[in-house]
Amino acid sequence: MRKIDDGEYGKPLITDYIFDELVTLVLIRGGPKYAVSVGNALLEQVHKGCINMHHVTSKDFERAWSYFQVFHSRKQFYRLRKPSGFGRAWNWQHCVF
Repeated sequence: MRKIDDGEYGKPLITDYIFDELVTLVLIRGGPKYAVSVGNALLEQVHKGCINMHHVTSKDFERAWSYFQVFHSRKQFYRLRKPSGFGRAWNWQHCVF
């Protein structure tokens, strides 16, 4: 997280679709007050310029779907893996099925 906080990878990016999915998940798991709090906190960071918000266009959607159709046959993907142990960060795990 330090590298992300220090901007080593550039500014974090979130799309409107991811924002919607995140707030919906928090609503289901944490309730409406918590979902509003998380959404507002994230949007505050967007408004401060700490996070870039990308609004997905039809062209973006079509491009993503095209990539999926080409690469799905490789039967591999990356997923975010829950950390094991206190103080460990979430990380990307390469999966093959």
